[in-house]
Amino acid sequence: MTEPKPALSEYLNPLSERPTVIEEILQQILSLIRQADLRPGDRLPSEKEITTATNASRPSVREALRALKTMGIVETRPGAGSYLKTLESASLIRHEVVSIVLMGESTNEVIATRKVLECEVARLASHRSPEELASLENILDDMRARAISGKGMYESTWTFHMALAEIAGNRVMAKLVRILYDMVGEVQKRVYWPNIDLQEEFESHEKLYRAVLSGEDQAELEMRAHLDRVAKIVEQNIEGSIGLSGRPLN
Repeated sequence: MTEPKPALSEYLNPLSERPTVIEEILQQILSLIRQADLRPGDRLPSEKEITTATNASRPSVREALRALKTMGIVETRPGAGSYLKTLESASLIRHEVVSIVLMGESTNEVIATRKVLECEVARLASHRSPEELASLENILDDMRARAISGKGMYESTWTFHMALAEIAGNRVMAKLVRILYDMVGEVQKRVYWPNIDLQEEFESHEKLYRAVLSGEDQAELEMRAHLDRVAKIVEQNIEGSIGLSGRPLN
């Protein structure tokens, strides 16, 4: 006879209220997802159940669930609670990702890490054939159209960098690029995208594409210049911005 599964709230432990409590709630929920072997569509414990199990405040639990929703890990169904949306994000996400999304801390360090990783991605991609790189032209066409119309192109740029990483042929690197984008995405939406010229953004990616076609030296140099530009804009505009938790980004 199969033993009954424990209540999901039993995977959670009491917390003491302190500045990192929201991050700790997130860690516990992510651990719960793994330990309880939840699948997309499975229901998470309710706000009340999490509050009772962790001794955290209701607002902290609500903010933690809101952060998970922002990261695309869970979805909220009106009157029904929170449900696991995807396993991929939950399996890749780490405590540091949660910290970036909530606080915006160390954003420049994440960009510096991107520089190390994506310069190598660009170098590897430069050894691919023009035919293998041709899919990037379709993404650039979409970015060009968005620049002309004034529409946002965050998703297009994300698609460009992910496609480049996949073309490079190293699956681990591609996954790491995705994680790093998760880490800075919410911060960049607030402090980067409102402060750029869309045409310049398109031209920067087009120049990067041409550099990859030209060879590894040019590819590495242009990726470094591209990310230096991103870091400069973020650094200029991040001071005084507010994270999801209401604390200043720094």
